[in-house]
Amino acid sequence: MTRTPLSSPTRRLLTVVAALPLLSLLNATSATAGPADGKTVAAHVHVDAPKTFWKNGTFALTSEIGGTTYPLAKTVNHLPKGYDEEGRPQYLFTVPDKAPELAFLGGVGKTWWMAPAEQARNATIWAGFGADTGIPANTFRDSSFSLDLLDVDGPGQVEFFSWYHDEGQEYGGLTRLLSSHDLAYRSSALEPGSHNHITTLFSKPGHYRLTFRTTARHVNGSLITSPPTTMDWQVGGPTPSAQATPSTEARYNAAPAGQVPASYTFAITDEKSPEGQDKAAAGRLSRWRFATGDRSTGTATVLIDGYHMADIPVTNGVGQLVQLPSVDAARYQVVYTPTSGGVRWISPEVTYRRGGSAQTTAAQGTGTFPQPRPDRPAPAAPRDEVTVAADRPYTATVEPGKYKNTMRVTVDFKDPAIRGFAQLGFYDKGEKYPTASWFGTIHQGKWETVIEGADSVQGLNARLGFVPHATMKNLRSHQLNLTDSYEVGRTYAGKGVAPRGTTDPARTPSARHAAHLSSYSGADAAPAALVQRSNTEAVAAAPAPGRLILDKGHLDLQALLTGNTLTAKVKDETGIAGPGAVQRDIATVALGVQNHAKTTRTSSMSSKNWDFLGPIGSVNYILPATQKAGLIWPGYSTETIDYSQLNGPVTLTLDKVSGPGDVKLFAMGSLGTGPSLLVDSSKPGMNTISMPTAAHVHSGWVFSKPGVYDVAVRYTAKSKANAALDSGRHTLRILVGKDAIDAAGGARR
Repeated sequence: MTRTPLSSPTRRLLTVVAALPLLSLLNATSATAGPADGKTVAAHVHVDAPKTFWKNGTFALTSEIGGTTYPLAKTVNHLPKGYDEEGRPQYLFTVPDKAPELAFLGGVGKTWWMAPAEQARNATIWAGFGADTGIPANTFRDSSFSLDLLDVDGPGQVEFFSWYHDEGQEYGGLTRLLSSHDLAYRSSALEPGSHNHITTLFSKPGHYRLTFRTTARHVNGSLITSPPTTMDWQVGGPTPSAQATPSTEARYNAAPAGQVPASYTFAITDEKSPEGQDKAAAGRLSRWRFATGDRSTGTATVLIDGYHMADIPVTNGVGQLVQLPSVDAARYQVVYTPTSGGVRWISPEVTYRRGGSAQTTAAQGTGTFPQPRPDRPAPAAPRDEVTVAADRPYTATVEPGKYKNTMRVTVDFKDPAIRGFAQLGFYDKGEKYPTASWFGTIHQGKWETVIEGADSVQGLNARLGFVPHATMKNLRSHQLNLTDSYEVGRTYAGKGVAPRGTTDPARTPSARHAAHLSSYSGADAAPAALVQRSNTEAVAAAPAPGRLILDKGHLDLQALLTGNTLTAKVKDETGIAGPGAVQRDIATVALGVQNHAKTTRTSSMSSKNWDFLGPIGSVNYILPATQKAGLIWPGYSTETIDYSQLNGPVTLTLDKVSGPGDVKLFAMGSLGTGPSLLVDSSKPGMNTISMPTAAHVHSGWVFSKPGVYDVAVRYTAKSKANAALDSGRHTLRILVGKDAIDAAGGARR
């Protein structure tokens, strides 16, 4: 029996993405002179950036905002304040107690700016990165390609990761993906059709520029790389303007000069009495205040460590901003450019951290024009190609960790020149894909990590896979068998050798598959190019003429609105029947749920939040909410609908028509908290999901028994004139387990 653990990494993948706003919100404007003005703005919206495409024989980096693609360098991600429907802040993350896996964030109680992995309505930006289905991965060495973070220019630290910490865990599930300051996390493996959403943290508000590229090594040995492409993040402050504006310096130089009144004051204090929604963030916010002492009008531009932070409108001589400050101390200045009355002024620099205050006045002088000067500049990632002179031996060890139910993993090449990716996978007998796996990067020849969920892989075959980074010119992949049957509490060690040389063209894609890895939100993954079937094969596997089995990759049950006609389709981005996104009638497809979706509830999931899975030891088939290798990844979407044409939400109704067991959908709470049930076919009336704003959602799907299920899919809404809109009922067939798939014609394993 296959036992897919729902402890890390699987549990942290079962997250929900809630409502997203209209694409029309992209270009909200304000009077600014920010460095990102004039770009397409993504705020309060679903965005994949960077998203890698294949164009003109190489990689191209883009930003996909609300389903529309833009050149990456011409966009800016804005992380504003935002609150969910219950008033809870969704833009900040305070490091909790008893979560030792988060030590890299600097200590318990520190509060960071956050773009969340789980979105709630239109609270703030919901960001990730990914790759198009059209990437020709089968022409790459080991079918491997990666997104590389080359440089970060900004006032603070940036961290990309996925995380889950349930009740009773001593150590939570953590996968670090990218980091501005830790060079061990500068590359993240991709696969065709990959699409993830992770937590993104910033230690300071302000303007950041992140430079990326995507790289691969062709099977002929040549390096493939996109041009280095820079994207902008504006953390906090007003939304950047959609129109290009003069720079702060140009605007200052054009403003009237003269004797600066001593009354000009720039002050920063802890916010003692937040108002409105900000009350929910009490004790964590600060107030920036600029006052002239007269009734002049203009803009006070606040800079943090020399970087643009915010343009504050000044009216009747006063401008104020309340938001989250830096995690630790930072240096601030204000540049005042009047438009009516008053004279220009650059304040002296002040240092402030929460718990204190800072103030300066024109009586103390005038400062120099601010220049970027971060406390800790981010190091540049290595870009050079590396040639090895001989095979490279390595050791791999899996041993009991310090914390309950953890494993400590160490991979060591003892050669600091080695770069690449490692995956510790646990396989049931006869399975091509791992039941559970954990991913890491080899930096300076080494990977060290702690993994939670040891009891969930008891008895499984443990294998360590290594794939070299594309910049390794002549090193090949390798896989090491550590044990045929893992036992909790035991230590396993092995020695392997990554061979010198280019990829053997005779190696088939299926042979290369064993070494391929993906960091996909911490999930185990395989390149779509290695598991795709041709159109002919896919249709041949259908349980009825014209029905296409989709058993791997991404799709959405998509609601579409044309005039007053509401329809429901499958948006197929699996790549199984060809690259790109294809709209299909629901009746023409069947979803296949492979055996490695089988999940046993273990003691590490003992909190009552998981009781809907049954008692400890219960077995279900679970499709995680974040993509996992070899499994179908169904979501539901209203993101293309213009809600201004509606009166109220769009509602998705899912009714089990037939099937051997129960069908359930659940959502994970925000910030790594426990799950909540959305749909349960065993409970009358628990069959609807309401989407009050444009949404693209992935929830966890649960099937209690294997077999063939028919689920009726229906979208409903009301027009602006209060007319009922109804897509009608469409039957979605779901084949759960290999036997059901084979009986229907056989999605080949």
